[in-house]
Amino acid sequence: MKKENTEKKFIYQVQPDMADLNENNILKPYAYQRLFSEVVDQHLMKIDLSEGNMAKYGLAWVLVSLSFEIRKPVEGIVPLYANTWHSGRRGPYFRREFVFQNKDHQIAFQGSSFSILLDRDKRSIYRKKELPFPLIDAVEEITIQASPGNKNHPDFSKVEDRKVRNSDIDFLGHVNNCRYGEFAYDVFTGQEITNLSRLKRMDTYFHSELRLGDAFSIAKACEDHRISCRGYNNRSSVSFDMIYEF
Repeated sequence: MKKENTEKKFIYQVQPDMADLNENNILKPYAYQRLFSEVVDQHLMKIDLSEGNMAKYGLAWVLVSLSFEIRKPVEGIVPLYANTWHSGRRGPYFRREFVFQNKDHQIAFQGSSFSILLDRDKRSIYRKKELPFPLIDAVEEITIQASPGNKNHPDFSKVEDRKVRNSDIDFLGHVNNCRYGEFAYDVFTGQEITNLSRLKRMDTYFHSELRLGDAFSIAKACEDHRISCRGYNNRSSVSFDMIYEF
């Protein structure tokens, strides 16, 4: 059963806080994701697809990939106005678009996310075609070219080793998706941080979850106009990829 999509009519006002800005008054890369998450949490609650509602069916939304196109890097604590909509489903992947505008109605950043439904008991992807809840009709309007998989595989060099701490864990018992961006940002050099005013695009891919106590390493590759960061879970394989284009 589907219901008509009226999502685009909802507008949400959000703004960065002091912790989201770096020493140059520019939004840190992972803060773009935090703002996206804030808007989507509000929106899913409004359309009855929140985590609380999904829990009734033993399911949870899990982010698989997230892509941003940055038109005007966010500077300072300024209001932003966002809307978001479901743009399609292919197999287990649910695609969502989002647009954030400034007070002058200019697009600051926009992009797409891909999510799956997690069976919370089995810890596996929900793959049935039929859903236990009404799905809103897709608005087949996309903002950017994006996909749930990463095709960029440069030569990485390990930068540092880390361990998952208590503060990294969310209600699903794994590292919250916003924390991965913090891990990657921590290996930026001073010059790379200065260059964030020229950031044009970010792509984040989540491959395997990190859990409390996991040891993992961060590796990095720098190309002409691209920085790639990869997290390796030391008990299995690649955990996440983050790609920054300037």
